[in-house]
Amino acid sequence: MKEAAVQALWDLLWRWLYPIYMLRRNRVSQHLLGSLGTPVLSWGGPTRRWQDAAERFGVKTIVLNIDMNHLTRFRTLYHRPIFVVLGDATRIPLKDNSVDYVISYALLEHITVERRFHFAQEIMRVARKGYYIATPYYWFPFEPHYWMPFFQFVPEFFKKWLTQKVRVGMIYKESYEPIALATKRELRRLFPQANITGFSFTGVVPETIVAWWRSN
Repeated sequence: MKEAAVQALWDLLWRWLYPIYMLRRNRVSQHLLGSLGTPVLSWGGPTRRWQDAAERFGVKTIVLNIDMNHLTRFRTLYHRPIFVVLGDATRIPLKDNSVDYVISYALLEHITVERRFHFAQEIMRVARKGYYIATPYYWFPFEPHYWMPFFQFVPEFFKKWLTQKVRVGMIYKESYEPIALATKRELRRLFPQANITGFSFTGVVPETIVAWWRSN
């Protein structure tokens, strides 16, 4: 009974916050696509609004994902053909300088800290004109995956225990994965040539930080 009540609370919070999250994400995507060339490499897979914006701005999207099932789903869902590549973000199966821009949104925090250097090196290797790497900010007082204040500071063993009991935010029950939010210092270390900035809807602390670079 207690688990059902907790689950109902999470679901209510999710339904209220998720549209705000997606609105902000899609506005950033559309603003970005309006200034890019083609082709653009996107991690994971684009949303419907992303693909619609890409078509409007004439941007060809190449989607990289480690899961072939996801790539197949993207091909069937979108009315506009997209190019898909099966591969690991830390070992991109593309040639040097093979895409104009690389875009990564909310992926870095899912990569283990030990592999992030390789992730950054691969981005800088394949991007010819620039890249845009956005990730939730460690010091923002709300964890965007679990939808809980200050939850990024909680020990991992407790997160793992909790997700065995109920769904927490975007983390489904019994589907725990370690998530490590990044700091601006880490982005500067990974992308030394990049500009480091942030997006904030509170006007106080950015909830998303970005490492971006464009060639002259």
